[in-house]
This record gives sequence, structure tokens and C-alpha cells, in this order.
Amino acid sequence: MPTKTAPDEPHLQDETESVQPILIRDEVEEPSLGLRQSDRVFLVTVTLFCGLLAAIIFLSRPYSGFETVEIRHLQPEGFTFQLDINTATWVEWMQLDGVGETTARKIILDRETNGPFSSLTDVQRVNGIGPARIKKMLPNLTCASCEE
Repeated sequence: MPTKTAPDEPHLQDETESVQPILIRDEVEEPSLGLRQSDRVFLVTVTLFCGLLAAIIFLSRPYSGFETVEIRHLQPEGFTFQLDINTATWVEWMQLDGVGETTARKIILDRETNGPFSSLTDVQRVNGIGPARIKKMLPNLTCASCEE
């Protein structure tokens, strides 16, 4: 007669009981980025499809019938600073090369003392402005009220 043993001793169990084998895997698949294998395959497929579509569109541009447009930029025109010798302030006079604050104030003082300038070269009456300096300034000078 078969003897029964305690269930906590599996090697002593009765042979009449059926034993089902249990499979234990050593490797457990960890989901990558929380995605299953099928999800990853789908995403890779969609990404490759989008990349292929973008490449086709990019490569077909030269054959699309559109012409390349060439844009030409004009060179900026030079600007010449102009000032009216009978209305300019001392600050405006200082914008000219070679005219500092002292010379600019002398020009204004002379204009207020002796009256408006009658010509562009009449600015030479100011102490410190000679023929060389007036020649350098002439391209920038105008006179709306002069008799010339």
C-alpha cells in the first residue's frame, strides 16, 4: 500500500499524483521605452516611410517645373551729409570731418555776430577755417539763402 507523505516534501510524493512541468525562462524581455516589440516595429516602419517620402519629395524638386529665383541686391548708395551754413546748429557742424566743438561754436558765434554767410566760401571769415579746411568741407555745405 502506498504511503502518503507530507506535501512539503515533493520527492516523497505519491507517484499517482500528476506533476505538470513549469517552464522558467532565464531571460525576461524588458520593454524598451515602455514599448512592446510590435510597437517598436510599427514605429520604425512609420519612421522609415516618412524618411523615404521626404527624400522622394526633396529629390523630385528639380523636376517639379519650378525655376530657381536669383535675387540680386543693389549696392547701397552713398549718402553725403549736407548742412545749410546759415541754419545749422553747432551740433550739426560737428558732424563734418575736422570740425570739433570749439570750431563749431566759433562758426555759430560769427554768424550771430556778423550776420548770415553770403556764400559757401564766406565761412572762411571764421578764425581757424582756412582754404584747405573749406575745400574739405565744401561737398557737405549748402546755402539756401545765399545770393550765388
